[in-house]
Amino acid sequence: MAVEDYLEPEVAVAVAVTAAVASPRARRIMRRGAVLGMAGILKTGDALGSFTQGVGRGVQGAASAAGGAAETATGTSPEAPANSQAARSRGARAHRAAPSSEPPASGSSDTPASAGDSV
Repeated sequence: MAVEDYLEPEVAVAVAVTAAVASPRARRIMRRGAVLGMAGILKTGDALGSFTQGVGRGVQGAASAAGGAAETATGTSPEAPANSQAARSRGARAHRAAPSSEPPASGSSDTPASAGDSV
């Protein structure tokens, strides 16, 4: 190879990569750079996440403060009245789900079999 061949960019890059792969010191420096770079990326991601959570809390607080101011100004509550259809249906569901206070009748088919019963 002539001296001009070593000055071409492709050859210079190949020589630099070969030297970096063969050199333990260069590999250690690249590994440390990769580790520190990844740590920086993770730290930046955590900071960005914390920032967006703070912004979300601020917006939520401002919205609730504005809602309270509107409620005070109009004298109304944003909640539905107690006699609304939704409140009645919630009450009906709660009533159906309430357990019975009466014990089941003996010999009833929906009573669980005890451990001593034969199947």
